[in-house]
Amino acid sequence: MFDEGRGEIEDFLALAEHARRTYGEGELALAGSRSGGFVAASVAGRLEPNTGAGGAAVGRFPVGTVPAGTLVVHGEEDDVVQLKDALDWPDRNSFRSWFFPGAGHFFHGNLVTLQKLVEQYCRA
Repeated sequence: MFDEGRGEIEDFLALAEHARRTYGEGELALAGSRSGGFVAASVAGRLEPNTGAGGAAVGRFPVGTVPAGTLVVHGEEDDVVQLKDALDWPDRNSFRSWFFPGAGHFFHGNLVTLQKLVEQYCRA
């Protein structure tokens, strides 16, 4: 059985429940990068976010169905999660994809642009 990220998933769900009890049923956005993208994608079906953004480690972890309306970002020069895996993602047409030309796995040199893109997408 695949257990990668299991503790992180349980922790994330507990944090989301605490936030909802504390702040009410407001809008929810999920975001994550690398293994955090895996966690966000894994809990999206249970939490039903209003929007989501992230970079899931497709091809490295079993990423389930990503909710429609999700923004998935990927560095064109990522040497950890191959661009080919992101392009071959079976349900890639059900969500928005953004590929950063020249960006690697950690988006060095592109973090401000990435931040602005995610903020704008989540506010739309």
